[in-house]
Amino acid sequence: MIQKTQLAAALVARPHVLLLDEPFRGLDSEATVAALELLRDFEQRGGVMIIASHSSHLLEQICSDVTDLDLQSD
Repeated sequence: MIQKTQLAAALVARPHVLLLDEPFRGLDSEATVAALELLRDFEQRGGVMIIASHSSHLLEQICSDVTDLDLQSD
């Protein structure tokens, strides 16, 4: 519930840029679909999102560019 509230609060101000850290953590499947729709609408209205997440399969559904930051050193 907290995660959903935080996403709603971020969008209510109609920002141009969203910086999100693990926005799908703790969401059930229905809430995840709803969050994806909200973020897709935000992007279609010209918004820019920077999202840190381990859920790359979800990011690929809403982001035009996905970068994997492999920070492991050899």
